[in-house]
Amino acid sequence: MAFFAACLVVGLYLHRYDEIYPSIYGVRVDGTLPFGLWEIAITAGFLGIWGLCYIGFMDAFPRMRVVLLTSPFRDEVQVPVNPKTMDTLPAHE
Repeated sequence: MAFFAACLVVGLYLHRYDEIYPSIYGVRVDGTLPFGLWEIAITAGFLGIWGLCYIGFMDAFPRMRVVLLTSPFRDEVQVPVNPKTMDTLPAHE
């Protein structure tokens, strides 16, 4: 799924670069690509926004609790249980 998403992002970027940029920058006489500080800054901004979304998602739905595994107080963590049956409860209850 990540490979498919990466292919989509690269394809969308190439589509925009091929069809939108020529109308903005016009014909380049020197033959160089219109790639400068603004493009780098916008790319870094989008990567930062993606990173924040990824961190927020992994904080809400962790696959593994890395902090509890490496904490010296990992034995003191209380697991929520049903008081009648002593079965563990799901994390969202």
